[in-house]
This record gives sequence, structure tokens and C-alpha cells, in this order.
Amino acid sequence: MNPRSTVILALIVVELAIIGEAFVALHPGRPGAAFAQGGEAQTASGGHLVEGGPHQVFDAGAHPAISVDIGYADLTILTSKTAHIDVSLGAGSSGGFFPATVPIAASEDNDTIRIATTKQQRWSTGDDRMVTVVVPPETEVTVINAGDIKASGLRAEASLNSIGTGSITVEDYEGPALHVTASDGRISMRQIVATRVEATSSDGRVVGTGLQVRDGTVESDGSVTLGFAAGSDTLVNAQTDDGKVRLSGFDAAKTGATEHKNDDGDDDSASQTVRVGAGDGHFDVHSSDGNINLAQEG
Repeated sequence: MNPRSTVILALIVVELAIIGEAFVALHPGRPGAAFAQGGEAQTASGGHLVEGGPHQVFDAGAHPAISVDIGYADLTILTSKTAHIDVSLGAGSSGGFFPATVPIAASEDNDTIRIATTKQQRWSTGDDRMVTVVVPPETEVTVINAGDIKASGLRAEASLNSIGTGSITVEDYEGPALHVTASDGRISMRQIVATRVEATSSDGRVVGTGLQVRDGTVESDGSVTLGFAAGSDTLVNAQTDDGKVRLSGFDAAKTGATEHKNDDGDDDSASQTVRVGAGDGHFDVHSSDGNINLAQEG
């Protein structure tokens, strides 16, 4: 390559970097179609996971726990009646011109297995690698950062945080508390039995079916659809700033469903309170821009 071509290429790279930084400033926490930072990584000092390579297997210990901080890479958590925690990394296929390349490592810290990027990636066009973890059902799960997150079969407290446009899907959960947060993606919860559920989507929908809950909150910038299963025992306070609250399957005589009139003359807002079961718990549902649909499932 001649010197002139080298200079031109260098200028192009610098310009792309500037564009990437500008995009991040205007769209924090979002990978988008341009460039994005990889998030604040909690570095892991263990062995690097090899894309498409062998799994890393750890003893689960008496009180198994995992901590995951993998930037925009996707995450799947599966459960199995085992005394081990199995960690693997699937190869990415379409990360764009500048895919994330920082290594992801897994290490053991007492009873906690830490899975994290080894350093912070300044910017990239995305990360479509998939980390898959197989754990005992009673494993406590903390996801600090990941892209798309799927978890099924957990039986302990879980906290899941998706960044960018990542979505979260939780199935067959039974435990004391479930916390899910999505920056710009959909949250889906199916067959959830928990004393407390907290779900927040800054720019996406929240959908829940088969919910058996007592306390908690749901906060969304989009629509919210929740189906409560038999065994739920809570008082639901639903409010939308721009939409309607719809009830389905509830017996008004038994649930004490109450529609609140708005004193500020805002026809776009609505709120209702409905008792599910004995109504001993407290469950707040709020949407800043969307309808709220509540259903009593058969």
C-alpha cells in the first residue's frame, strides 16, 4: 500500500471513530446500526472461552451463583439437575464491519462463576456471539450486561439486565424474586411463580402469562399485557399516561375492580385497581405510552 493510500485509510478510520462516538453520545446504551461502546465490563481473569470451542465446566458448590457481564453478546441460561456449571461460547456470524472482538472469560470466585469480557471494547458494530450456561436450578443469577437474554427453569433469585436492543425471555421461573430490565427491547415472562417481580422496559413491551405473584412493579414505555394464574394474591394498581386499561376474565363482584376518573381532564390517561385472589399483596403497573391489558387466566 502506498503512503497516500495509507493516509487516506487512516483518515477514514478516524472519521468513522468520530461518527461512532457521536452516535454513542446521542444514543447511550444502544448498539444501533453505527458504532457503540461495549458497556462497563467487569473483567474476568479466568480462561478465555473459545468461539465454537470446548466448554468450561466448574463445580457448582453448595450455594451456586453466576455473574454475567458480557456487553452486547447474547446469553442463554438453561437448567439441569447437575452438580456443575457448564459455560460455552457460540461463534458469531454477522457482527458487521467492526464486530466485538474482546475475549470473554469464565473464572471461579468461591461459589460464584464469573463470566465477563476481559476488557472494555471502545466501539463496535455489534456482538452476535452467544454465551450458553447450564446451571443447577437453584443457582442465583446476576446478569449485569448482556444483549438478548433467555432463561428457563431457575429456582432462585435472578436479576437480568439487557442492554442495547436486546430482549428478555424468562420461562418456568419459581423463586423469591425476579428482576428484569431491558433498555430497548421486549420483556416476556411465562409461567412465573414469585413473591416479588420487578420488570422495567425503557422502550419496549412487557408481556407476562401464567403469573402467580404477590408484590412487584412493572414499568414500560410501551404496552403491558399480564395474565394472572390461579394462586395469585395481590392488588393490582394499573395506570397508563397515554392509553387504556382493559380487564378480561375478572369477576367484578369478587375483585372489586375500580376505574379511577382523571381530575386533570387528560382523556388519554387511565387507571384501574383490581384485586387478584385475596388481594394481600401490592402490584403496580405503569405505562407511559401504551395500553395495559390485565387478564385472569382460567
